[in-house]
Amino acid sequence: MKTPVRTRLLSALLSLVMLVSLLPVSVFAAEPASGTWEKVTEAQEDWSGQYLIVYEKGSLIMDGSLSALDKEGNKVDVTITDGKIVGDYAKYAFTIAPMTGGWSVQSASGKYISGKSGSNKIITGSTPELNTITFADGNVKIASNNTTLQYNAAATNGTRFRYYKSENQQPVALYKLSTVPARESGIVTDLTTLQNGDKVVVFNPANKKALSSVYNGFYNTGVDVELTIDRPQEGWDGHVGFIPSFVEELKPDLSRTVLICGPPIMIKFTLDGLKKMGFQESQVYTTMELRMKCAIGKCGRCNIGNKYVCKDGPVFRFDELSTLPNEY
Repeated sequence: MKTPVRTRLLSALLSLVMLVSLLPVSVFAAEPASGTWEKVTEAQEDWSGQYLIVYEKGSLIMDGSLSALDKEGNKVDVTITDGKIVGDYAKYAFTIAPMTGGWSVQSASGKYISGKSGSNKIITGSTPELNTITFADGNVKIASNNTTLQYNAAATNGTRFRYYKSENQQPVALYKLSTVPARESGIVTDLTTLQNGDKVVVFNPANKKALSSVYNGFYNTGVDVELTIDRPQEGWDGHVGFIPSFVEELKPDLSRTVLICGPPIMIKFTLDGLKKMGFQESQVYTTMELRMKCAIGKCGRCNIGNKYVCKDGPVFRFDELSTLPNEY
């Protein structure tokens, strides 16, 4: 059989710190994305964030994905357990942001919502509209122009979420997207800790090969992997040293394309080293996902110049980044 084509992977595996003894075959795992929405049970000094608008008795959320929000049946069924909703519901969510005098409420479809005095309806627009948000007697109250956002559960009048001029409909609750600390990446020694959706790399330390999805006609091509840790550890007999200097020691072929991910300080000095070796910025890619918050282009926190990391990236070439403001 022919020897597989050797390729260098200057990527995430170089930035991992391996603190356990080597196994015949190892699995590296990373945390999958998940969404946990927790009920707001007290007044908030800052209401900023991403929320589901919920009618709890019916286990329904307002459908923020709609372009026409004021319609009968603007709802999605969910499961509520112990004050939490778990699942991929960001496409139905609403983003609350501060504005003078109160808060704006924007749907995932990009519409700002408000009420109209004396009417039962939702007004939508492309610019922020004022809402006030209060919490009393165990309930959230979202009010706009003398109307209150509620749920109409009476089928004869069209079940829907809407701003109503009188408070005789069903109250809504807010469930906020919580940030769950990610599980650490690294060598998996107990396969029972793996979860559905985990992304893994199957690695053979003895031959410094990672399993590739590329099939060469006989078997899957192995990808060459080099490992280093930044300080000596008991049981580790591999390379010790920081990534930037290790990359220079490896002397990668200047015809290669380089992928870098890891801590920003590591990326910065690794790029400097690659430039010294003769790599062009157009040959080097990196990822900027650490700046991402809502991940759907609504909160604006990942904005760099005219780019949104979540929508235009998160992977960028360095010559693209060099044209942007130095905010990353």
